[in-house]
Amino acid sequence: RDRFGVCLEGFASPLNSFFARFCSAYAADSAFGSLGSFFDFRPTHGSYEVNPPFVAEIMDRALSHCEELLASATDALSFCLVVPHWPEKACWQQAQSSKWKTRSLHIAASEHGYCDGAQHSRRDRHRTSLYDSDVIFLQTAAGKKR
Repeated sequence: RDRFGVCLEGFASPLNSFFARFCSAYAADSAFGSLGSFFDFRPTHGSYEVNPPFVAEIMDRALSHCEELLASATDALSFCLVVPHWPEKACWQQAQSSKWKTRSLHIAASEHGYCDGAQHSRRDRHRTSLYDSDVIFLQTAAGKKR
């Protein structure tokens, strides 16, 4: 967050958002503080964390949306895409071969976790990940310089 300058989550919910500003998978969450659907979000600059639900179709759509925004950006724009390490899936392959990719980090499932959306009913707020994950940095040239 600090090193990359992330200021907004692309796929959070009112129950698990880290930042005060966040988008959701669904426009209906705007009644609870979301800026609306990530797919309607059109930033022209800045750095954003995008951790879509681990559903291939949604990850495909999220990646395509990021790439479209990067292609039309005229300023520093960056996305930190967090996806499961699923090399057999087209969305993972597309992200790893994206012309906007500047770096990729692989993190073992045992080395990270996430804030569970149902943390209000659990003893622990965080849950160990079920999957290895990849953090893929997608950036414009100006975004990479920052």
